[in-house]
Amino acid sequence: MSDASATPGRWIRRLPLVVLLSLGCASTETSSGPAPAADVFVFVPDASAPAPEVAGEDAPTGFGAESLPRVELPADLSGLKPPLAVVGSDTGEAGLVYAAALSGYFLLRVQQADGSFKYEYLPISDTWCWQDVIHRQVGPAYALVLLYGATKRDEFRLAADWAFEYAKPRIADQGDGELRITDMGATSILIFGLAHYGAFATANGAPDASKWHDTLVGLGKHLLARQNEDGSFKEGSPLGRGQAVQALSHLDRYVPGGAYRDALLRAAGYSCDHKDEIATGDVPYFLLYAGEALRHLNAVTGDARWNECSVALTDVNIANQYTSEDKVDPSWHGGFGKTDGSTPTWSASLRLESMADALGLARDRGDTARAELLEDRLRVGAEFVMRQQWRVGETTGYPNPEEILGCYPYFLPNDNPADLTCESTKLSWPKSRTDLAWHGTAMLVKTARVLGEEVVAPVP
Repeated sequence: MSDASATPGRWIRRLPLVVLLSLGCASTETSSGPAPAADVFVFVPDASAPAPEVAGEDAPTGFGAESLPRVELPADLSGLKPPLAVVGSDTGEAGLVYAAALSGYFLLRVQQADGSFKYEYLPISDTWCWQDVIHRQVGPAYALVLLYGATKRDEFRLAADWAFEYAKPRIADQGDGELRITDMGATSILIFGLAHYGAFATANGAPDASKWHDTLVGLGKHLLARQNEDGSFKEGSPLGRGQAVQALSHLDRYVPGGAYRDALLRAAGYSCDHKDEIATGDVPYFLLYAGEALRHLNAVTGDARWNECSVALTDVNIANQYTSEDKVDPSWHGGFGKTDGSTPTWSASLRLESMADALGLARDRGDTARAELLEDRLRVGAEFVMRQQWRVGETTGYPNPEEILGCYPYFLPNDNPADLTCESTKLSWPKSRTDLAWHGTAMLVKTARVLGEEVVAPVP
């Protein structure tokens, strides 16, 4: 395993397996015995390959200008409206960035004329169910911004901008220059997206790069107003507090001249000082967001306390992850649920995103042993998530096989489809929801950057 430098190589997807047990479209037996529970991604090191170069002015080589799918944009973008016409489909290529991009093109396909994204999908009946949850609209928009930063493809920027426009009427003026959307969580997630939108658009020379700057400043001002003197906040669960901590780290990085550094230090300090009060089940959701901020704080302060906080919280996720040493179905390896013996689900992406942050932080601190452990766990976790993603050949038994390519079901395949109606709120196989693509994309892009084996445009 590597430390500061990455091992050149490639991700290979072995024999896609059509797992449509609920439709009776795939046999569970082969001539040599039971079929595997899922297809497998493996990383193949290539000792003779040169280390990848950091992307410069050209598009990243791992997902270049000619890679499919894509959108053929006209020279004049002013008259475009969603949804954009996606050209091509999944070519079966491997790679973290390719898998992330497929999630992005799924979001482009399901974006509606008003800029919103369709919500929950029932593949068996080709039915979309609508709920207007603003967090799960601005979150996918943030994922598209991350893809725009990683690939420099303008279609991701345009689609994100339309989603922000959809959210704009919900932004309420609180007086004194403060802006808020719904609650502190939604406000924070919108800050994630707008901060990165401005940074990437500026770096790529896009028009109207500062379009959302004033909105970002107003949202940031409201976040400051919601903080108590001790660093806690006037509202929100541990998840909401983690979102606010990450939002403050983006504001500190991308909006100079604000009071964000002090607020971030107090917010992260309060959370780390009170980390033992966070229920075990809430730790992954807090750390999903706060992990990036802890790495940022280590970079700007050098204080070991942020690493110590990250280690203590990340150990909860490590203990909960299935590996090849566990006597479970191999398709579970890399997923989470070991603590209580539960079946792993799509939510692996949430835990793995923070694990990528923890890996970066361990490398920043020069902790080789910790970095090796986290790299092992992140690799097997990324394999799990990519196995769960719907890829070419795996949706052919559904009435609209192209619709969900690149997205994720809530659960691993099983032969018991349940509550497949819009009236049911139960999460079940093979239901899917658009915000699962948000979390999968964010994790995969972050993992690609920290592992360093695929060329990804740098973060400004």
